[in-house]
Amino acid sequence: RTLTTETIPEAMDAIGMKEFTLANGKKIEIKPLIKASLPSQGAIAKAKDDEKHIMQHRLSQGLQFMRDNNAGSLIKNFLTFDLDKGKDNVVAELMKMGDELGIEYEREETVHAQTLNSWVKERIEEGKPVPQDTFAIFNGRQAIVAKSK
Repeated sequence: RTLTTETIPEAMDAIGMKEFTLANGKKIEIKPLIKASLPSQGAIAKAKDDEKHIMQHRLSQGLQFMRDNNAGSLIKNFLTFDLDKGKDNVVAELMKMGDELGIEYEREETVHAQTLNSWVKERIEEGKPVPQDTFAIFNGRQAIVAKSK
């Protein structure tokens, strides 16, 4: 990652080069790169003490920011219900009335990484605010190796 996002772009800048082609026909060019991320529930579960709270806060803040900025439809929800044996007949009912049945469940909200990247990139390109720390945004460049045509 350091090579493609720092070393090669900086070296090419130093000699005033944006792209070049190798003898084998492969082309190296520098392209803009914007990446964002929110912590997953799995990462939060593995984190220790303070880090767990920080990651949970980032996730909550990020999802709320997306909802507040008309991107709530990009958020996926996963519900996991813990059912005892013999409860197969209530699955359809749980989808409508899980809370009323008093069955414990876990809820996970997530945004697919590519969807999040596209949304953040679009906002940045439109000059709209995006909390840098919440979304752990990398806004830089990347060296791309393209195969010969």
